[in-house]
Amino acid sequence: MQRRTLRAHLLHRFSSEQHLAEEQQRQSGSRIALQLIGTPSLHVPGAAPIRLERKDAALLALLALGGATPRARVAALLWPDVDDEHARNSLRQRLFRLHRGAAADVVLAGDVLQLAAHVEHDLAALPARLEADPHAAAGELLGNLDFADSTELAEWIDVVREQWAVTRRDALAEIAGRLEGERQIARALLYAERLVADDPFMEHAHRRVMRLHYLRGDRSAALAAYEHARSVLRRELQVDPGQETEELAGLIRTSGAPVNGQRGALSRQPQPVAILRPPRLVGREAEWEQLNQVHAQSRVVLVSGEPGIGKTRLLTDFAASCAQTALFGARPGDARVPYALLARAIRGLSQQHGPPKAEWARAELARVAPELGSPPAGTLEPLRMRQATVDSLAHWRAAGVELVALDDLHFADEATLELLPALTAASGVTWLLGVRSAETPPLAAQWLTEHQSEGALTLELGPLSLAAIERLLDSLAIPDFDAGAWGAPLARHTGGNPMFILETLIALLAQGPQALRAAPMHLPSPANVGQLTGRGLVLRAGAEVSIGERLWLQGTFGTHRDGPLPFQISGATFVRYPLGGSRKVAEPHFLERKS
Repeated sequence: MQRRTLRAHLLHRFSSEQHLAEEQQRQSGSRIALQLIGTPSLHVPGAAPIRLERKDAALLALLALGGATPRARVAALLWPDVDDEHARNSLRQRLFRLHRGAAADVVLAGDVLQLAAHVEHDLAALPARLEADPHAAAGELLGNLDFADSTELAEWIDVVREQWAVTRRDALAEIAGRLEGERQIARALLYAERLVADDPFMEHAHRRVMRLHYLRGDRSAALAAYEHARSVLRRELQVDPGQETEELAGLIRTSGAPVNGQRGALSRQPQPVAILRPPRLVGREAEWEQLNQVHAQSRVVLVSGEPGIGKTRLLTDFAASCAQTALFGARPGDARVPYALLARAIRGLSQQHGPPKAEWARAELARVAPELGSPPAGTLEPLRMRQATVDSLAHWRAAGVELVALDDLHFADEATLELLPALTAASGVTWLLGVRSAETPPLAAQWLTEHQSEGALTLELGPLSLAAIERLLDSLAIPDFDAGAWGAPLARHTGGNPMFILETLIALLAQGPQALRAAPMHLPSPANVGQLTGRGLVLRAGAEVSIGERLWLQGTFGTHRDGPLPFQISGATFVRYPLGGSRKVAEPHFLERKS
């Protein structure tokens, strides 16, 4: 078989999973797992793994990838230097030993050989396996087995190894790209980094890692990814990174703390990633200065605001500007898992600064972070967990940690929230807390109220001013885009909410580059604002509800063009709000989707 024909055949085999489903339907009994990635082996339920000899592994790989294969073809490929009779005898003995070792048929023997229906191999259903585990299918096909003594078999192995690597890289790239498009940045980064490890010479894979770190707000990691890419390309290929990579690195370098000053400081090069995460934090200069004062005194500050107003960006950028910081965020679903946020913080601090020094504290924290070791016998006692956490935080403070930021506290579990007063009182570090307005957990609200006299500060982020919006637009460096002309229309359309502004620009770009060169008359409704903001919206007392906020209401609660919309307000009161025009809000309301 010629190499080109074989590659095309294998590509079809790798991408098609129908044959596996058909085999699985033929038998529902006990399964035998065939491992062909890494060290080839058979895994029979209730028995130790059976390590496969070199030609046994090649035989099973041939059937797994090629499907049903004539017996004579298999024998000739595996034993090319003997006559047909000796080759058939050798094959018969191999099949017998496989059957005896597995105590079941591994290969259905006859004039045509094929894997038994109950044998499942690790080359099938690759995309699904990678979706479930980004670290799945690691290693080379047939490991480091050498088949140089058989020219035709060696050539076949070389081709299938190459095609398997290509298939795996394509699957990783597809998943990473899709997750990035869905804004699942942290998960996308797992696949992007795996792709770079698989093939460090793919420059576009390095760019994706740079871009994802940047979108997460980790400027130093993004630049480190660039330096790694440049080092690999120069050392191994004697080339420098291409223009696209250099432009992305330039954008990352220019990002950082908020700046006042004249517009037009950046070169106007097309940078779509800048719209996803602008290189400049604008309009938060006063809040930044307040954070500096809080940090100098190792105090506590709560940063709050409506969805999309820029809480996370302010926290991440400020934390990145300080030495020895740790940033963690609560996630949807954490409220149902006691100590979920604490466990995430412990893991991160242990990875960055080493595990807790005290053995008893390390063991106690292992109850929520098992990677720290074996937990002690008995049940978890909240008081002892608090003591272990306080002791460990003192250890990390001595190791240099100066600031801890906890974002999205509206998702946090109560067990972690109950620890916050003790942690902030005993740690001697600065604490930055982020939460949505009107969704501050009662435990955190009560604690902050009680400690305001001790220096706890609350920063409520408001909408961007027109000048700040224009600086934000200018920082995006969109070619042929007049930030001054677009500032006021976008301010009216979005109410000065930074995320609404960016989502509106993304919706415009989806219409083509010409949409941003035309006069800003009819601005689109962002398609995914409701998904990005979550389930709540704060209507500020005395504020005019903007078109952008009404777009969110329409996307979340449905469209009622000729009538009012019913909303459920915290406290089981109802208000009606027409979509037809702006309206002054007499008092603050937090709107929730009706169940």
